[in-house]
Amino acid sequence: MATSFPFVGAVSRPGLTNAFTTLPTLNPNLSDPAALNLLTRTILDANFRAPIAEQFSLEIQRELDANTVFRVGYVGTKGTDSSRPLNGNPTTRCAAPPGCPRVNPNAGVIRIRANAASSIYHSLQLSMDRRFQERLRCRCALYLELVH
Repeated sequence: MATSFPFVGAVSRPGLTNAFTTLPTLNPNLSDPAALNLLTRTILDANFRAPIAEQFSLEIQRELDANTVFRVGYVGTKGTDSSRPLNGNPTTRCAAPPGCPRVNPNAGVIRIRANAASSIYHSLQLSMDRRFQERLRCRCALYLELVH
């Protein structure tokens, strides 16, 4: 099967014995444009670009006595324009799903890779270290996280 970027052909093959079964070589009929149009394809959005990740951190330490240290910190990450697949030819609503027709019935599944996702991460980090003897130390820590 022809696999030229950014188009990828997908094949469903029921009855395989296991995940390591060798698939037979496929020889699709490339002379029929209507059959080619029904293949699953993945395309890149025209404005596709590299995602952006911004990271922030701050930590404050305070010595409470000669053997005790308290720490409070913040860690944050903001992801912008992450890659996400979008359905370029969704199915329409019908009374008896599955099997509903697609918006363009002459085309198969179309996945569009677009910069349509984002993420946010916040973390509050608290810890206290205590040295009891030359080789004995104890740390108590608490991490609170919020993920969007």
